[in-house]
Amino acid sequence: MKLKILFAYNFVAVLFLLSSCGDINELHDSYLQHGETIYTGKIDSAVVLSGNKRVLLRYWVSDIKAAKLQVYWLSRTDSILLDIPVKPESVPVEVYIPDLPEGSLYFELFTLNKDMINKSIAYNLGGNVYGDKYLVTLLNRTIKNNVFIPLTGKLTINWLGTVEKSIGCDIEYTNITGGKVKKRVPTTENVTIYTDVARDLKYRTLYLPEKTAIDTFYTVYKSVPLN
Repeated sequence: MKLKILFAYNFVAVLFLLSSCGDINELHDSYLQHGETIYTGKIDSAVVLSGNKRVLLRYWVSDIKAAKLQVYWLSRTDSILLDIPVKPESVPVEVYIPDLPEGSLYFELFTLNKDMINKSIAYNLGGNVYGDKYLVTLLNRTIKNNVFIPLTGKLTINWLGTVEKSIGCDIEYTNITGGKVKKRVPTTENVTIYTDVARDLKYRTLYLPEKTAIDTFYTVYKSVPLN
C-alpha cells in the first residue's frame, strides 16, 4: 500500500515539474519574440521658468543616444517635438514654449533616439503660466504726495509703502528743455527727487510674478498732477 502511495506522489511531482518547465519555456519564447525593451536615458533634471503666456524650459541630459525631446501638457492633448542639440552634459538646453494657456500646467518630458524608436520613461514637472487674468489684478504703486517747484523744476515724490512682487516703477516726464525723460525707480525707494521736471508726469509699476520669471508685467501708465 505504501509503495502505491509513493508511486502516485512521484507521478504528480513529475507532472508538476513538466508543467512548470512548459510555462518557463513559454515565457522565454515570448521574450525572444518581442525582444529586449531598450529605453533612451531620460532627462537628468529640468526646470520650468514662468512667463507671459509662455515658459522657458531648461533641462540637462547626459545620454548621448537622446536626439529628440517630446514635451506634453494638458493631459497630452498638446505637445511639441524638439531636437536635442549636442552639448556638454553640464550645460543646460533652453527652449521657449509659446502660446500656452494661463494657469498651472503639468509637463511630461520624454527623450527619443535619432530613429524615433526608443523612448525614455517620463520626467514630470510643473510650472505656472501668467497672462491677461494676472495682468488685470496689478495695481500702480501709490503716491502719498508730491511737491513740485515750477521755478526750479524740482519734484519730490513721497511713495506710500511698497507693493508685493513689484520690482519698481517707470517714470516719464518732459524736462525743462522740452526733452522726454524716462527713469526707473526701484521698489525699495521711498522718496524720489528730480530737478528738471516741467510737465507731463506719468508712471507705471513693474511686476515679476515669480523671482525666476522670464517676463515682466506692466500696469497702464497713470498721469500725475503736478501740485
